[in-house]
Amino acid sequence: MCNVDANIASSFSDNTVGCKFVSSDEDFEVVHSLTSNSTEPYAEGLGPGSYAVVKLCRKRYVSFVSSISLEDGEAEVSLLTPSLPSESFTWLSELRSFVVPLTEVVCVVTLCEKDDLYHLTKEDKAVLKGLQILKG
Repeated sequence: MCNVDANIASSFSDNTVGCKFVSSDEDFEVVHSLTSNSTEPYAEGLGPGSYAVVKLCRKRYVSFVSSISLEDGEAEVSLLTPSLPSESFTWLSELRSFVVPLTEVVCVVTLCEKDDLYHLTKEDKAVLKGLQILKG
């Protein structure tokens, strides 16, 4: 459960709310825009059938996007394992779908399949290193 920080006014606009999991956290775990009519893309190339990095439960995962609802600001995704900073992935043994806010979609990635594993491309590794998700 998120605790709403009372001191967010200096950090965000009037239409943005930030939440922390516990009051001692320094960073906001969830940042949400209260503007409901936004149809701007959250991540370039994001769409059903794409792979994306999403933030879920304090971790970042590569996921397969099965559907998007701009009206609700959500995407339905299936996670690959393990979480980042791993650079190769496989499907969870029990396929499950999760709904994540579009604001928690970090970026779209391309995966290459080899030996029953999915791997990030060199270009995506560079992007994720720039975002400090991968170490480099």
